[in-house]
Amino acid sequence: MYKLEYFFLRLVYFFFSHLPFFTAKYFADGLAFVAGSLIGYRKKVVVENLTRIYGENWPRPQKQFIKETYRHFIYLWMELMQTPKLTPETFKKRIRVDNIDVLREALDEGRGVLLLTGHLGNFEWINSGVSLMGFPFAGITKKQSNPYINTFVTALREKWGSTIIHTREGMREGLRFLKKGGILGLAADQYAGSRGVTVKMFGLDTPTFAGPAVFHLRTGAPLVFIAAERTAYGRFTFHFEKMACPRFQETSDEAIAAIMQCYNNYLEKWIRRYPEQYFWTHRRWKNLMSPESEPNK
Repeated sequence: MYKLEYFFLRLVYFFFSHLPFFTAKYFADGLAFVAGSLIGYRKKVVVENLTRIYGENWPRPQKQFIKETYRHFIYLWMELMQTPKLTPETFKKRIRVDNIDVLREALDEGRGVLLLTGHLGNFEWINSGVSLMGFPFAGITKKQSNPYINTFVTALREKWGSTIIHTREGMREGLRFLKKGGILGLAADQYAGSRGVTVKMFGLDTPTFAGPAVFHLRTGAPLVFIAAERTAYGRFTFHFEKMACPRFQETSDEAIAAIMQCYNNYLEKWIRRYPEQYFWTHRRWKNLMSPESEPNK
């Protein structure tokens, strides 16, 4: 089964990596229609997440908003397949950078930088984009269960010089990278369950992984938020923002909770700006979900 999954992924990659962006967009739109309207991939999860947050006052009419959500969801993965087309020559055409001095000033402190984001816009291109800007970047990510796909996706993510660290070695290798003055990228907005700290997001109790807080407290590395806003298929604006979080002298449960609450506040702010670009298919509030939403639908 692993080899069959890998073969299918390589077919998709071969197809999309050779298409121009404007052509790939039309195929991506078709796949978004299939995923959202025909298959309804995790549609109950999407609706329940959004209803929990917005009630009856969705940012746009429900049918339109769901359509936009699936479009951005599919765009993300198709753009990942087109990563080879993001080159030093095409970078400025594909990615506009807003407030880059925030990142440079944080690096000048000499303690490395914690570059935090969420599953918003095209978070997959952050590692390639930051590396193409000439910065030393490493991202922590979960290892794929399929070893063939894991090797393939890791190579794709590392194509332009970034380093991928898998979560099992995340703390040790992440600390080492920060001590060398590098930029460590983290997205801590997946369901953490009992392993996380429960803080608020959209006013809801949200179990959140504490990794960013632990790294910050152990190294003093400054916190910078990045939002990769999609402005069109294959085009983005990277927004950098200095995070003004509470300061602590030592690690404690209180300190970790306060820093992760700060992270959720920044993430929520950017989600509210571009809500259709968030990963609503993820069971972020599994602790609050109804049993009917639990199956992978």
